[in-house]
Amino acid sequence: MSAVDLRLAGGTVVLPSGAQSADVLISDGVLSGIVDPGTPVEARETLDVSGRHVLPGVVDAHVHLGADITMPRTREEVRPE
Repeated sequence: MSAVDLRLAGGTVVLPSGAQSADVLISDGVLSGIVDPGTPVEARETLDVSGRHVLPGVVDAHVHLGADITMPRTREEVRPE
């Protein structure tokens, strides 16, 4: 395997098959591999995520709607944030 841009090392990776200790590899902003901890892979940057859960492919799509979640009521009330 060629060098990757980023290695997320030491975390608990949550996959459809369950949680496991693994390192996540990222190249060009895309998940490029999941390897056993300590597997020799050259990485331009390594981020220690020990004690954290890593959820590859999960997008956090929550939003904060503010105090009045009934807005906007009309097209004219829509405004870019």
